[in-house]
Amino acid sequence: MQSGLDSNLNGDSGGDRGALIAGGNPLIGSGTTALKNSAGDTVAFLMNNPAAGYVTAPKGTLSTAGRNTERMNPTDDIDATIAKSISFGEKGRRVQFAGRFFNILNHSQYIGGNISDVAPIGFTSTAVHNFTIPSSSVFHEASQVFSSNPRSITISAKFIF
Repeated sequence: MQSGLDSNLNGDSGGDRGALIAGGNPLIGSGTTALKNSAGDTVAFLMNNPAAGYVTAPKGTLSTAGRNTERMNPTDDIDATIAKSISFGEKGRRVQFAGRFFNILNHSQYIGGNISDVAPIGFTSTAVHNFTIPSSSVFHEASQVFSSNPRSITISAKFIF
């Protein structure tokens, strides 16, 4: 979960985390509004949504959220491969036909990567970045950012000689 702002005032927003709110709903994020005194100086910040579990840490504040505190949805994935080898000729020559079925039940699985691979997604688009920012409209809305990893089928033939 990122703040999306230069919260720690070091000149960039990279790695600046938001704030974790104890007792808040971890599925809800919120921005903040600066509260000013009569001289116009910011003296505090008000959460825009008091039910939020995460809040964008405003400039000059200290983050309270640790790494990897936000959970992704689980995967419910069933894959299968069916193959048939047919020998012909001599010296172990054969042809192999195979069908590979990924996500057989076609469950929507909005995750930050690929179902059948350990590699993360290969890009950081604005939408993916906004998924981690509490004040964003797509905060923790995986269906608005990631692919559902729909069912796919691959059919192949391999000649072994």
